[in-house]
Amino acid sequence: MFISLKFYGLILSGWCDNTNLGNAMEYSTNKEGDSTAIFLKGRLTFADHEKFRKLLAEIGTQGTKNLVIDLKALEAIDSVGLGLLMIARDDTEERKGRFALRSPQGEVKRIFAISKAEALFTIQ
Repeated sequence: MFISLKFYGLILSGWCDNTNLGNAMEYSTNKEGDSTAIFLKGRLTFADHEKFRKLLAEIGTQGTKNLVIDLKALEAIDSVGLGLLMIARDDTEERKGRFALRSPQGEVKRIFAISKAEALFTIQ
């Protein structure tokens, strides 16, 4: 399928073949008190939006106030993945919690710089 997304003034277009994405998003979580850390691995893309939204809903029902998403093992992210991180940030802020991203590396760090998304998040 061909997709075209507008993200903060940038128009990102291309063919999306979900059958050949490889390294789909994997995650683990660690909860301490009213804080949760999510450790992402692989790719955070359009193909993962339902899985990620379900994860956020589950975390929200567990009484989590603060959220940290660790990106150290995340290999790639697309514009939908950036949007999902903004949804996580907004959900956390609605609960009057603190939100941060931790340790973006390589391609993910480059995408943050190109898209100016680094200005939208607290990055540790």
